[in-house]
Amino acid sequence: MGEVEAGLCSLTITSSPDGRIAYVACYASSTVDVVDLETLQHLTRLDHAEFGESGAHGLAYIPRPA
Repeated sequence: MGEVEAGLCSLTITSSPDGRIAYVACYASSTVDVVDLETLQHLTRLDHAEFGESGAHGLAYIPRPA
């Protein structure tokens, strides 16, 4: 158990199929934080340009084609 800092107003969390990586959609900051769940290390942040509308909401994991 632990914690990782993410953007403002975390709304949705989705993990990779193997449960290793988490994707955290943050509504108020319009970001998606990518977290390694084994080490609880923050890997990167995806920024979404705001257009005067609501920020990041739902997430879907779509595997890369083999």
